Amino acid sequence: MPILLELRQGIGEPEQVPLSTGKQLSVGRRGMWRIEGPKVLDIHGHFYYDGVVLFVMSESDRNPVLVNRAEVSTDWTPFKGPAEIRMGGVVISFVGSIGQEDSGVTLARVPPP
Repeated sequence: MPILLELRQGIGEPEQVPLSTGKQLSVGRRGMWRIEGPKVLDIHGHFYYDGVVLFVMSESDRNPVLVNRAEVSTDWTPFKGPAEIRMGGVVISFVGSIGQEDSGVTLARVPPP
């Protein structure tokens, strides 16, 4: 079952993106998911979902992605929803799997390939 990422602040097309199992998604002004806002890089960050775990990675240490106000490194980092994700002035929310109240997304031991 896919998870849902939703734009809360900023400009993006589309405003919601389902992320399916095994898919990686780049996000930024020129990413697979195009977003616009202050200080957003061409490619600002990446998401990967393995069906159980959502991973996030910053493209650059100089302007990192923030998850719940904590900086995310350029290494794949697992996290559990709900979460507020900031890329520059853009805010994205992750609340879990589509159609489920409890996301069931848990922390991982091994990063994605």
